[in-house]
Amino acid sequence: MPMKSTTTLKRHPLTVRRLGGLAMALFLVAPVYLLAQTVFGSALLTEYEPPADAYWTIEEHTTDYPGELAQEQVTGCLVANVEVSRSGKTKFRGIEKSFPATGLERPFKRSINRIRWVPVDDALPGKEEQRQIRIDFCMSYESTMSARRQCVQSALQPCE
Repeated sequence: MPMKSTTTLKRHPLTVRRLGGLAMALFLVAPVYLLAQTVFGSALLTEYEPPADAYWTIEEHTTDYPGELAQEQVTGCLVANVEVSRSGKTKFRGIEKSFPATGLERPFKRSINRIRWVPVDDALPGKEEQRQIRIDFCMSYESTMSARRQCVQSALQPCE
């Protein structure tokens, strides 16, 4: 009977099944039992090359790890073009570059549109800006903190 284990990746349950060592040894002579392994994920949001005179800055640097990507254990990064409204809301305009190269627009569109921005200086009137954001999404079998550390390291590398 398979054992089950789940974890939450920002509201998305995920169970990963791996063949246990004993099951591999008995593969040809006995039924294979799959052991569940918990996977932890993190999605780190950063401003991509913000202009020196930027009016807006990102309020929260974590974002949802899309469930469909988490279930398939897809990790990587993307740089997206967004429009920030006068009220600090985000409107997704498209992906500039990503790794993997395809299949990320649909899963991340909702997360990107939920990003909230805060003014750098409250004394100035709100204005619209065209900006780029970067999202690194990473997984670990150890902990959420381990996945987060991987994302911090990933953010230091080019998204290619």
